[in-house]
Amino acid sequence: MEVEPGIISLLARTVELQKIQDSVFLLKVTWTDPETAYKLVQSILESYLANITKPLLEQNRVKQNFLLAQLEKKQAELAEVENQLARIEKENGITVLANQVLVDDAYQYRRRQDLADVLKNHRLLQLKRDAVNQDVLEISRLVTALDIDRALVDSINFHIIDPPVVPSAKSSPSLQLNLAVAGFFGLLIGIILTFFLEYLQNYRKDRATSSSM
Repeated sequence: MEVEPGIISLLARTVELQKIQDSVFLLKVTWTDPETAYKLVQSILESYLANITKPLLEQNRVKQNFLLAQLEKKQAELAEVENQLARIEKENGITVLANQVLVDDAYQYRRRQDLADVLKNHRLLQLKRDAVNQDVLEISRLVTALDIDRALVDSINFHIIDPPVVPSAKSSPSLQLNLAVAGFFGLLIGIILTFFLEYLQNYRKDRATSSSM
């Protein structure tokens, strides 16, 4: 808004922000001109949307795109590790039950010398799978948190509670009220002055009588 420099100093006293409850605030602007007050409210809301809401949504979008790309990579990596585990288990007769790894008797009989290396590789793949799966879960949690943040920002609404109204008559100055007040105080001062002059005249008379005696 285009305003004079002298008016800018008044804004701090005319704009009031009050917290009603969690996530609910009341913005109040008081100005002599209702139209100007309405423009001030609109300017504040537009500034909030432009400088806070839109940047937050843009940051959220950039972060989410990055996380989704990372999630896709981790999911592909997890699928590859699981395929490797399935292949090595099938080729070497390995069965996994809870935390136990069982090896087929026929395989143990044929290739005893390679059993230790096979089980070692199998264990490394299990650890890698668990680590990648943990990454997938963490990234998914971050994406969900961003979805919640975006929903909160999108849910911000502004409502004009009391629209500006042009008064039907001037609230001040009132000529009739001023004349009535001036007449009342003039009459009161006149009465007080009359009593004071009467008191002063009687006082002088009493002094003069006392002096003659």
